[in-house]
Amino acid sequence: MWECRNCREKIEDRYKHCWNCGASKADAPQPSPPVRIRLKDAPPVKELTPETAPEAQIPPKEEFPPKATISPEEIPPKTAAPHRDDLLFGNASAYEEKSPSKIGGVVPLVLWLAATIGVGLFAYYSYQKTQAFENRLREDFAVLAPQARQFAFSKDAPREKNATIKAKVLPLGAINKDVDNLYYNLPDDLRPATIDEVKTILWLDCKPAEAGVYEDGSPAFRDKCNAYLVDRNTSKVVQVQDFSGELPPLKKQWGTSYASGKVLPETYISYIRANQPQTERAPLARASDSPAHHIWFKSEMLYATGLLILLAAAAVGWIIYKIKAAL
Repeated sequence: MWECRNCREKIEDRYKHCWNCGASKADAPQPSPPVRIRLKDAPPVKELTPETAPEAQIPPKEEFPPKATISPEEIPPKTAAPHRDDLLFGNASAYEEKSPSKIGGVVPLVLWLAATIGVGLFAYYSYQKTQAFENRLREDFAVLAPQARQFAFSKDAPREKNATIKAKVLPLGAINKDVDNLYYNLPDDLRPATIDEVKTILWLDCKPAEAGVYEDGSPAFRDKCNAYLVDRNTSKVVQVQDFSGELPPLKKQWGTSYASGKVLPETYISYIRANQPQTERAPLARASDSPAHHIWFKSEMLYATGLLILLAAAAVGWIIYKIKAAL
């Protein structure tokens, strides 16, 4: 290194000019050789001998007796570790992952079978109960149909004011005197099982009225009904009201040339309830043998069938999963 005379910058020896100010190396002062100083009256250097070495001045440590030596014959021979194939690298995974339990694979199948059998029995019981109820209704309908022809309908029958509707009610057609299909939808407290239970007759005088035309040119009809509540014992009209059917369907059924909007059964039932005294009404409960439970909703059988479909879908999914796992 050399120092620039102008800017006092330290420059490496390989550069001949200062990178800062541009001065040349020749202008810089040359370093003077080191001056050796000789001390006067220096003591002579003594040579170190083993006797005069510093280590020789340290007192020796106390000697301890040597440890007892053991002869090679006394050393017990080493026993070789037993060879275990289960500790090989290939079988190491047997200890890391537990084998699946057979009981764990059987339990889901048993639970599925139990659920399927239980739901299936419940659906079968609900179906049998519903069929028995509907068969009983058809038998009662068949018995009442010929006996109902003894009643005669007259629009000019005398009216009775402030009369009450007595249960039970028999719906009849005003023209043909046949038992109307409303009979199947009546609740238990309004539906008669025999002709002796009939206290009030509901005469239905219904006629179709044209309500539109379909694309093929055929007319669409909507029923116009006059409902007469008549006391059976006095043959007097208790109440009269007109009803209009629902709007006809947007498309008529295939193969038919006639489509009509009917009056809903709930409309007639509400009409009877409105003119029935509180003492004649039964508690508002959905009995297990009522049409609202079996015919209209059929809730038990419907829910059971839905559960069976879900269980079948779960079984199919499980089989597909096992097939993919095997492949």
